[in-house]
Amino acid sequence: MLLKELSDEALALLLAWMRVIVRADGAFSSSERATVLRIQEEVGKERFLQAMKRAEGYEDVEKLKEFSKRFEGDEEKKLIFNTLEMIAKGDGISVEEDAALRWLGAWWRLR
Repeated sequence: MLLKELSDEALALLLAWMRVIVRADGAFSSSERATVLRIQEEVGKERFLQAMKRAEGYEDVEKLKEFSKRFEGDEEKKLIFNTLEMIAKGDGISVEEDAALRWLGAWWRLR
């Protein structure tokens, strides 16, 4: 599965968690920036911006966790999680990033 094949809901979920990961260590590294641009290129700028707008509704981590608990697409879960892990690994996984990944991976039974 490719990022451009994610449903609109899955893309918004990815971008909401991406915000959590990127903001977790307080720095937006060049590696993270490059990955975000790659995601935007793959899904298309307009669709990316629409999904970012939708992701704004999940800035509260507890709301995001509830959204994640209801999400059911198994292939999409794997792609979302692997993409988030790649973003976090780009500049070294911080304790905060690891906590977010551990929660999501455990809930979705991917880790």
